Amino acid sequence: MALVNPFSSLTSGDKQWVDHISKTLKKQLAINVDTPPLSIFQIPQILKDEKPEVYVPQRIGLGPNHHFQPELYQNMEQNKLTSVKRVLKSNKVQVSEDQVVDKVKEIIPIICACYDLYLDADDDTLAWLFTIDSLFFIDLLGAYIDQQVAIDAKDFIMLENQIPLIVLKEIQKVLSGSYDETQEDFWESKFGYFCKCHSPFILSKEKIDLVE
Repeated sequence: MALVNPFSSLTSGDKQWVDHISKTLKKQLAINVDTPPLSIFQIPQILKDEKPEVYVPQRIGLGPNHHFQPELYQNMEQNKLTSVKRVLKSNKVQVSEDQVVDKVKEIIPIICACYDLYLDADDDTLAWLFTIDSLFFIDLLGAYIDQQVAIDAKDFIMLENQIPLIVLKEIQKVLSGSYDETQEDFWESKFGYFCKCHSPFILSKEKIDLVE
């Protein structure tokens, strides 16, 4: 739920906003890593209104921009939970959903820095949202690459409908029980293959440094 605008009233909301924003800033300052570059951007509303089929996901909403869009949520949330269950139950290392959520929660300030909008939600909500969407994507990506299962990739490559790669990498650490450069290269090669197959742009072959 969005906070009260402190400038809309002379008597309410200001203390709540100060408490919330100061707590958020302290959390972000406590993260001892370089701030990642902005990588997920908002599309101007005028463009989305003119061509929603180009800029707005039609079936699958990922991340804070579209996860809770009513129609997408109603039609896809159970499918996402089924994917989460499949990934966790088929994983070689026994992992609970709480372990994944806790890992994601540790990097919420880093995740927020990847977006050009302020994510006005508590850490628990964001951690669960990114856990569900990331495990769902991992499940579909594995089926697509390992089993040649066809998926509708259009929604996955929309600009607003993205999950920061660091979230997927941190979750993979939990799922594998360990993480080394070989695993990292393997994961990035899977993701790179998917992007190469479906991106409307020619992708650079230069390796991009990612936040660790």
